[in-house]
Parts: sequence; C-alpha cells; structure tokens
Amino acid sequence: MLYETSLGKAFLSNHIPSKVSCSVIIIQKYALGQISEEQAEQMNEEIEILLEKSHPHIARVIQVQETESNIYCINELLPIGSLESI
Repeated sequence: MLYETSLGKAFLSNHIPSKVSCSVIIIQKYALGQISEEQAEQMNEEIEILLEKSHPHIARVIQVQETESNIYCINELLPIGSLESI
C-alpha cells in the first residue's frame, strides 16, 4: 500500500494495456457517504477533467473503473513520490 485516506487506499500496480507502472486508488463508495453531495460532484468533475487533460506537472489519470462497491482510479506513477515526501 502506498498510502491511505479517509476515502480509500492507494496501491502500486502495473497498467497492463499501456505497460506502465501506476498507482491504483480504491475509493470505497460507502466512504463517499461521509462527504457532501457537492463534494462528491466536484470529485467526479475533477476526475473527468483529469481524464481529458495532460500536463507535465500533474499525475495523469489513465483509467477509471467502477463496481458496485468501489471506484478504481488508475493514475500515472510519479517517480519522485508523494507531495508529502518532497
């Protein structure tokens, strides 16, 4: 596990179609009940924007998958580590 937040956990993985190392953030849907509807809508909008855009200073969202209980956000793995480690 790379890190844990109030909404879920992030793990190191490999994105098989693109053959790149990545992080997978697993957001537990039951935890989304702990945030306001406005915050949940904002999170969805941000994910949509990140899926469409590419910027050298922002980790790219490669793919998002959703199941009945979780949202899986697959992100580009930044070689420098987390912001907390800088």
